[in-house]
Amino acid sequence: MEPRAWLRPRIVPLLAALLTAGAGLGARAVLTGAVANVGGVALWSVLVACLILAVRPSLPGGQLFALTLGISVAVELFQLTGVPLALYRIHRLSALVLGTSFQWADLPAYLLGSLAAGLGQGLSLRARRAADPGRGAGRG
Repeated sequence: MEPRAWLRPRIVPLLAALLTAGAGLGARAVLTGAVANVGGVALWSVLVACLILAVRPSLPGGQLFALTLGISVAVELFQLTGVPLALYRIHRLSALVLGTSFQWADLPAYLLGSLAAGLGQGLSLRARRAADPGRGAGRG
């Protein structure tokens, strides 16, 4: 496979990941309280989904939703170990990836972000199939 053919379907998810990271950091900087927390956490899940799509661009929306939610919840549960907080004390940027402490309120926000990403991917795949009816289901 030609390198450009491999890279082409991954460009949009990678650009979306950059925009999502910027939006998440901006939301935390501009917004306050629960809106900032829910928005930032939901966007973190969307960022995870973008990174997954950079690896598997043709992943169906339902599978993207499940994988994104699973990773998000796993990272939140990992915070119960205290390791992310210890890493934060060493380098503050680690909190952007792993957080610092478990919060029940983050779980619905992960669900929201994962659901938005899964629905978006499902609609995108449906639109691509409609635009190119001869396209194989496994290609992308």
